[in-house]
Amino acid sequence: MYHVAQAVLSFAFLCAPLVAYAHEPTSATPPDQVSQPASAPAAEAVAPVPGSVESPGGVSSTPVLPPIPAPAATAEVAPERVPAPPPPSHSDDSPRSGLLLQARMQTQLSLVSFVTSTSGFLVGYQFSRVALGAGLGLTRAGYSQDHTDTQSSSSIDGTIFQITPTAIVDVWRSADRQTRANLVASVGFGMGSYTVNSESCSTGAANVRVCTANKKQSASAILVPLQLGFGGDHFLSRHFALGVEAGLQYTLATSIKISGQDLSGNVSMQAFYGLARVTMLIGE
Repeated sequence: MYHVAQAVLSFAFLCAPLVAYAHEPTSATPPDQVSQPASAPAAEAVAPVPGSVESPGGVSSTPVLPPIPAPAATAEVAPERVPAPPPPSHSDDSPRSGLLLQARMQTQLSLVSFVTSTSGFLVGYQFSRVALGAGLGLTRAGYSQDHTDTQSSSSIDGTIFQITPTAIVDVWRSADRQTRANLVASVGFGMGSYTVNSESCSTGAANVRVCTANKKQSASAILVPLQLGFGGDHFLSRHFALGVEAGLQYTLATSIKISGQDLSGNVSMQAFYGLARVTMLIGE
């Protein structure tokens, strides 16, 4: 009996929660009142696109467009070249080319400069930057002295003639071509001679002086002059320029004869020179 009562109590204890759950009010919404998700709005009618194809169901399909051509390749455009500025215009007074006449005057006087002196005049033709010509020189010098103690006198006369082909090359010119710097080179041929005269004098009757030539000496030689210098000119007008020049001159004397007798060997002389020059240009 005891065991039966214990079983009944255990069953009642297990069924109590089920009875309580069955008597609770239901809060579930009836199936027919369950909210449905909002349906998407009806699609708007789309006007058919020209050229589109309409399907049998009335819905137009995607239009078929013609293929788009690829863009044509464009050639690269070279950058525009800026033209070079025109050369500076020259005035009508700027020297051009033509016949060249030049006077050359040495600024130092000595025995060496007398022998090695360059030509006194240059005649040639002036090109754009080069002048070619031939120098002509004739130099003559004389010296005399009276000796009162011996009542005698002596004199020396010397002459040198030269022909020197010459080249003048402009190495710089100003923008207006009025001022120029140049190199000068020449080599030539010449002949030189000198004569020494001496005489003795005495006073005769009636205080008359009588002189008698005693001795005469002479010498001659063939000269080969060389010259290398640097100079410059400034044209005051189209046909007239003033300039200076300086450099080294060398002279070789050969075939030397003294009083008709040959002297073996050669004689050379060199010196620095300086000269002033006056140029006339006749031409274009």
